[in-house]
Amino acid sequence: MVIARFRSESGTDYNMYLHEDRVSALSPQEMGIRIPFEYRQAEGEPGVLKWDLSYLYAELWMPQERGPRLLAPSLPEFSTQDSKPDCIRIPISSQSARLMERTRRGGDVPLILHVQATMVGSVATDDVPDEGRRETLKSLGLARDTFGPIRRSDDVTIHIDRSVWAEEILPQWDLDDFESIAPLPGAWQPPIEHSRHLDIQAIARSLHGTTPGGDLKEILQQFRDPIVGL
Repeated sequence: MVIARFRSESGTDYNMYLHEDRVSALSPQEMGIRIPFEYRQAEGEPGVLKWDLSYLYAELWMPQERGPRLLAPSLPEFSTQDSKPDCIRIPISSQSARLMERTRRGGDVPLILHVQATMVGSVATDDVPDEGRRETLKSLGLARDTFGPIRRSDDVTIHIDRSVWAEEILPQWDLDDFESIAPLPGAWQPPIEHSRHLDIQAIARSLHGTTPGGDLKEILQQFRDPIVGL
């Protein structure tokens, strides 16, 4: 289990527990991977302030000899009153899958996950220090006062077990076509802190997934130049 840690402005720690031992294939929705997670307040933290996950975005990077290489961004995940995200979904192109297969050299697949979490804080109405605001919240029938949002990020290293990769995830792609697939442009990209050059195909799939009825080819045609991420 890998932990991504997010610290709020109040100093309260919230942790995302990533279950790398339960990584699975994203198909049939897309070709890619699904990373389950749990999100909760760190043990021993005071319970007055509560931070909830509002929006989640991630980028998948492959460690390389001359610096990490961006593979793909995740699909956006939102929290609503009725549902909370419980996994990170990352579509992966054939070129990126080919790079992952060659890099692992028969072993586990090492990856770097850059996670960005947008959090909204809340406090029980009875614990609001301002008496006037507390009475207003009570008159409105609100059980909690909210504040934020704030955005926090962390980088964590995960590994996909070699057997899970070979038996469940890799078969999503046609292995016979791997040799004919053109490699990703360029042999190297600068480290994460210096560059955010995103995979245009992956971005288009993300947009396509959040805009029902949108035409993937039309989305791709809108990108004439490389896109620089956050």
